[in-house]
Amino acid sequence: MAGTAGHSRRVSMTMTTPSHVPASRASSKTRPSTTARRSCPKLQNKLNRLMSKRHVIAISAACAGGVFLISGIAKLIRPIPAALYFSPLLGVSIGIAERLVLSFASCEVWIAAGILFLPWRALASMSGLVCSILFLGFGLLRINDSADCGCFGGFVHIDAHLHIGLSLALFASTSFLLKKHTWNQVPCHQ
Repeated sequence: MAGTAGHSRRVSMTMTTPSHVPASRASSKTRPSTTARRSCPKLQNKLNRLMSKRHVIAISAACAGGVFLISGIAKLIRPIPAALYFSPLLGVSIGIAERLVLSFASCEVWIAAGILFLPWRALASMSGLVCSILFLGFGLLRINDSADCGCFGGFVHIDAHLHIGLSLALFASTSFLLKKHTWNQVPCHQ
């Protein structure tokens, strides 16, 4: 009895073609679609293969973590150039600007450590992505300014165009790392 009930359920779940549907469309409606299983675009396959390569992930982590680490340590060593630049922009004294620069530099070092060490990479990549968007906005605001912003503690002079380029590279690498460590890749069935 149980076998016939299960059989009748399977029969009732099959697709029937209404009488008003033309025969050419009816045959495609009743067959299971094989194109739905193979509709994964070639670009998505290439991106999946690229993102699965360990050396690409390691290079992205080294680039993003290296930039955050170098700029954070440089500002921890010499916070005054950045404080002198940000003090008039924020309308605060140099002492307060120096404390803000030191706290931001320590955040950059923590982001770098999180990006470079795997267990914290997703959270650190998200924080790095937010910082890179802020850096990009700041670079676009100072596009006509030739003064050094003190991003690397005054050790390296960064003009606005190089600042924007570094920010875009940080944005690309942190978004790649964030996508890699939070996005579930679903392989295409063929």
